[in-house]
Amino acid sequence: MAEKMEPRPVILETQQSQEQFYRSLLAMGRILRDSLEDAVDTVFQRVAERLAADLDLPVVWIGRLGPGATWVQVVATAGAAREYTEGLRISSLADIPEGQGPGGRVLRSGGGVTAGDVVNAPDFAPWRERAIRFALGGNMTAAATVGDGGQVIIGLFHHIGGAFPGATAPLMTGLVQDLAAFLRQQATAKDYVRLQSYQEAAIAAQQELLRQENPQAMYQRLVDIVVAQTAAIGAYIVTLVADGEGLGIVAMAADDPTLCTAMEQVYIAQDLRNGAHRDVLASLAFREKSPQGPVGSPLSPDMQALQRHYPALLRIRGAMAFPVFAGDAAEPAAVLLIQADDPGHFTPPLQQLLAQLATSLGLALSQWRQHCALIEAEAAIHQMAFYDDLTGLPNRRLLENQLEQDMARSQRHGKLLAVCMLDLDGFKPVNDSYGHDAGDEVLAALGQRLRAVLRKSDFVARLGGDEFVLLVEDISDLGDLTRVLDKAQTAVTTPIPLSNGAAVRLQASIGVCLQPFGEGETGDQLLRRADQALYESKAHKADRDRSWVFFGEEVARERQRTPAQRLLDEGALEVWYQPILANHSRKVVGMEALARLRDHDGRILYPGEFLPQLATEDLTDLSRLVLTQALADLAILDTRGWSLWVSFNVTPESFCGQCVPCLQGVIAASGIDPSRITLEILEGSDFLERDTALSVLHEIKALGIRLALDDIGSAYASLLRLKELPVDEIKLDQGFIRTLEARPQDLHFVRTIQDLAMELKVDLVVEGVETEDILDAMMTTGAPYLQGYVISRPIPFAQLEPFLAGYSCPDHDLPKSLFGFYAGTLSSHSAIKKMLMINPSEMNPETLGNARHCRGHGVLHRLGYGDDSHLLQLHDNYHRALGDAAENATESFKNHGWDAVEESLELFLAAVMSEWRMATGNAKTHAHDAAVITPPSAPPRQVPSTSPGWRASPRNSDRRQP
Repeated sequence: MAEKMEPRPVILETQQSQEQFYRSLLAMGRILRDSLEDAVDTVFQRVAERLAADLDLPVVWIGRLGPGATWVQVVATAGAAREYTEGLRISSLADIPEGQGPGGRVLRSGGGVTAGDVVNAPDFAPWRERAIRFALGGNMTAAATVGDGGQVIIGLFHHIGGAFPGATAPLMTGLVQDLAAFLRQQATAKDYVRLQSYQEAAIAAQQELLRQENPQAMYQRLVDIVVAQTAAIGAYIVTLVADGEGLGIVAMAADDPTLCTAMEQVYIAQDLRNGAHRDVLASLAFREKSPQGPVGSPLSPDMQALQRHYPALLRIRGAMAFPVFAGDAAEPAAVLLIQADDPGHFTPPLQQLLAQLATSLGLALSQWRQHCALIEAEAAIHQMAFYDDLTGLPNRRLLENQLEQDMARSQRHGKLLAVCMLDLDGFKPVNDSYGHDAGDEVLAALGQRLRAVLRKSDFVARLGGDEFVLLVEDISDLGDLTRVLDKAQTAVTTPIPLSNGAAVRLQASIGVCLQPFGEGETGDQLLRRADQALYESKAHKADRDRSWVFFGEEVARERQRTPAQRLLDEGALEVWYQPILANHSRKVVGMEALARLRDHDGRILYPGEFLPQLATEDLTDLSRLVLTQALADLAILDTRGWSLWVSFNVTPESFCGQCVPCLQGVIAASGIDPSRITLEILEGSDFLERDTALSVLHEIKALGIRLALDDIGSAYASLLRLKELPVDEIKLDQGFIRTLEARPQDLHFVRTIQDLAMELKVDLVVEGVETEDILDAMMTTGAPYLQGYVISRPIPFAQLEPFLAGYSCPDHDLPKSLFGFYAGTLSSHSAIKKMLMINPSEMNPETLGNARHCRGHGVLHRLGYGDDSHLLQLHDNYHRALGDAAENATESFKNHGWDAVEESLELFLAAVMSEWRMATGNAKTHAHDAAVITPPSAPPRQVPSTSPGWRASPRNSDRRQP
């Protein structure tokens, strides 16, 4: 029995002690961040010991409550009185004494903190005698929920007579949340490492197998990769032995040579296909021709018998086997067997990888066999070069060659040639509803059907996506062509059965161009005209009487119109404008033109309501009308002294053959310089993926119009694609901006987009600027152009001139708020870090180390914080760390010297955000890295609304100034 301990002095009563508490917790964050690969119990023991040592606490304990469990398992204890925790029983159940103390209460609440002198509390009865024996005083207990539904709990005990101040409760909350975040991150890290290993195995196997000279080398390389990359204890390739009656190992790898020896003896000694151990996993996979397992403990009786005979096999607690088929062979060429010492080793991702490896081996074996036949190899190369892999139809390259031959033959024979471009209507819902595999099935089936219905003299190719091209030659009259097109339409509209048992029915739109159409025609011209006719056919899907349209043909329109179409016909369109502010001049320099329809009752209809009611030709008319009205309004503003530029949206469907001439006519009639017009295209639109996109965009740009890519970040645009597009401007999706106050970590993404725009030498417009603090942050960080409700909502033209006359962006120094200061500090830190990494000699360590040389020092003074304030002290600490790192920048990055800078920055920025939330009453949540603990806030200060001081310099000049 432990001796009774004497009371100790009270700690954590002073501000200095509280800061020590905070610094200790920050050290805990570093321990957690740097220990993701260590065992949980080991890491938690380090945390407990560090807390007990730093804060001189007699007892620190950490426990876990598993999902569905009711009793806490103590996993770490520290302190002079750690024996207190021996046999400690704490429950989450409220109806038993062990669940009524502080631990049970925080567990049932799902998280939180309890603190106080609990020893004398009635509900502490089960532990009182033990606590008195160890001279324990005040207690603080906190719990948090882990992602798997379990909880983590931590308890701190004071010496007798001691207590924890209330100011430490938020810190305790931060600590237990960090422990929970550590558990989540560790699980995520393990999954990531495992998946990364699997990906490396797949890539290595695919590359290595193709480099091997013979099957034996393939076998050995594959098992080596499996053991090295998937944490398996053994992997083997089994094939039929020479007499064809038994199975034997031809390649093996294991983490222990004794396991290899045992397995080799087993497979040499036994006929695993037909003999005594025919039900061992490898034999089953070979005989059943299908994957077997995973199996865990207990293993099959046959395997248990083998384990008794060969003790080294006792390590095997789980296994899987995959048959390997070379090409279309009916019998397996080999079996891949994998063994593990954990029954749960074979997760679904691992099973998928192993199946892929077996498939890769089979493909490699097949390719090796094919390599022996040069003629077959040449045929395969030709197939890949000129035919579509999915449908087996000719591809674009072969189409171009065939088209030139058919055109020449048509001229010689004096017969017509029809170039028919066919596009599937309703194909996208097939992919959305049944998946891309089902879409592939549909395309493959249609490829076969189209080839079957065409005449022997005709030709069909897959152009890409769901587009096909038919070349119909030797046409004497249109009746010949009609019969072919009717068959093609029937082939498309006949229901297509899928492998999942469902059936889909599609429609087709076809554009037809006949040759000869004119003098000097080329194959590319015929394809372009067929494409234009296809657009015309798709635009009239609702009112056409057949699926094809000839180039130049006028299609009659029915008079039945939707309400939105009737309003558009009646001239109910109104163009509203949302002003755009230039950061460098703080003046409105442009505006976005937005379409509105006014209903008969005066109600305004917004695009989300009326666009779905419009057909393709209506959308084209809408874009033309918006541009026409916007340019007319722009001319009026010019006469009144407001020289602005205007942007407008064009739907992807409007990019047809008449798009460029239409734009050219509208601009010429307006007299407006086309460089003052910006055409916006949605990032995620299908138009950008079409082969014709680049040529159309270049034609538009040749008119002098600027091009903008709208809503960057809302879709998964490829950076390579962005580099190829001839855009002058990108617009950042407002979803990233309007939530910055709740998610300030998104400022990193915004800064990245700013850098991208600057490197690509394109303008950047930031949408969604809806609060003063966000405006301050964007102006401080140098966002070139700003658009959002805090500047102006969309307004009709009648209100635009009064707005322009009355609007004034205050010419105050930046930033004017702590949130803007936070954003500016992030940008400044990023720039300094890059310079120290790339060219440290350009940075002066003495200047960096002195916070008074930083503009931020003056900003904090301007915002009401003196030299003795918490923020100024943390700012000084940050700059001292910067100066130390700059003294030896190269070594700092190599030897983790930069960590001290990042830690001081985290501490400083956490205090800034805490102060900002208190000063503004902003209760929005704010996700930090799990290792960052928000410090206690100093008393709130009055933040002036405008003060002179730090002003951000503009990132870009206004390249669009009229």
